[in-house]
Amino acid sequence: MKNGIIIKSNIPFNKRWFTFTELIIVIMVITILWFISLASYTSYLSIVRDSARLEEMDNIETWLYSYNLISWFFPLPSNSLDITYSWSTVWKQWTFWSSVSSIIWYTNNTYDNYTQKEYTYSIKNTWTEFSLAWVLEEHSSILWWYSNNIKLYASEAKKKTWYALVKWNYNWLILSVFINETTNILALPSIVTSDLSNLDLEDILNNNKLVYTNNTNLPASYSGTFYNMNSDLDFSANNLIVFSGSVSDLKNTTNQIQLLRDIYLAYSWSILWDSIPISTLNNTDLFSENPSNYIKEKAYNMINFTLKYNLD
Repeated sequence: MKNGIIIKSNIPFNKRWFTFTELIIVIMVITILWFISLASYTSYLSIVRDSARLEEMDNIETWLYSYNLISWFFPLPSNSLDITYSWSTVWKQWTFWSSVSSIIWYTNNTYDNYTQKEYTYSIKNTWTEFSLAWVLEEHSSILWWYSNNIKLYASEAKKKTWYALVKWNYNWLILSVFINETTNILALPSIVTSDLSNLDLEDILNNNKLVYTNNTNLPASYSGTFYNMNSDLDFSANNLIVFSGSVSDLKNTTNQIQLLRDIYLAYSWSILWDSIPISTLNNTDLFSENPSNYIKEKAYNMINFTLKYNLD
């Protein structure tokens, strides 16, 4: 009505408001935007938690090294279990829990706040080398540099993909064990298992329970959560022993080269092949009757520096 005059609109009644279809479209757009925002926020929270985990593990590693400088060995994992081969201990594993933190005077968190699970902690049979294992929720660009400078594992969880990570000062390619007065060198890519219900190393390998690169396993301390896992690794226990004898035998150049060949064969065609440092060796040169000086040097360095046998 204008100045007492009624003005009749020419706009049809059904065009004055949103149609039902338009209303549905608007609701759908709002819903999509809400889900995108929620996903971004959820991802952000995951990254924040991951950053806290990474910082936590850096701190624990620093304190472990500090303790080692004083005592010359690393502390036992809390309630540790022995992983054995031929009745000899290869490594000890369970978690970095209160008994360990109190020994090394560490007072911060020793468990994953989100999952309420303790971090997996292992030490080699000599107590001189260790592994710390835990999980990440995201594999974002923020964590890319960090994850490529330690060890990255992909794990397919029931609800989402998590990543198991390992920090270590352990030489992950080979490990020596003293069994029945004989030195045995094992092609062993990890001293972390995803299942502590069976403590025999051969069974662990045969049941695909090791945790390492591109494996779908999570560390054992996370077992039983809804982030459970299955493995598809292909590293066989048949490739386990690459040397058995006396350390003095390794002073012989022929034995050094044979050890390098056996390590090469142990990892050939395995899931780890592309990541081991000897995968680029010339196969013809390595297995020739008269290997080059380069191969001899590689074999010597493997024993003298990687295994730290100090052949000199």
